[in-house]
Amino acid sequence: MTNPIKGEVPFEVGDKRYTFVLGTYALAALERRMKMPWPRIFKRATDGEWGIDDVLAVVHCGLLRYHRQLTEEQVADLIDTVGLERINEMIGEAVKLMQPEGQSAAATEPIPENPTKPGNGHSMSSYPTGS
Repeated sequence: MTNPIKGEVPFEVGDKRYTFVLGTYALAALERRMKMPWPRIFKRATDGEWGIDDVLAVVHCGLLRYHRQLTEEQVADLIDTVGLERINEMIGEAVKLMQPEGQSAAATEPIPENPTKPGNGHSMSSYPTGS
C-alpha cells in the first residue's frame, strides 16, 4: 500500500503496480546523477530547462525505492506506456507530497499541472514533460 505522506504515488501498467516516490533516497540519487541540488533540479523544470533525459532521471530515481531492478531502458518504456502527461502529474504529485505541511514551496515550486507545447528543441517545455 502506498503512503501519500511519504510522497508515494502509485501507478499501474498492465497488471503490474508501481510506486513512484521522491524521498531522501531518490533525491540523493537524482543529485548524484544530475550533479546539482534537488531544489535547483526542480527549479530548472519550472523554468523550462528540462529535456527528456531529465524526466527519465527523475522517474528512474523515483522508482529506486521499490523497483531497484528496473533499468533505465525499462523505465523509458514505462514512460512511453504511461505517457508524458501522466508522468508530469506523478512528478507534480510527488513534489507536493514531499513538502512538509506549512512549508513554503519556494525551494520546490510545484510543477504546474498543464504541460505546455514543446520548446525549440533544446528543452521539452516549461514543465518536466512536453506534450
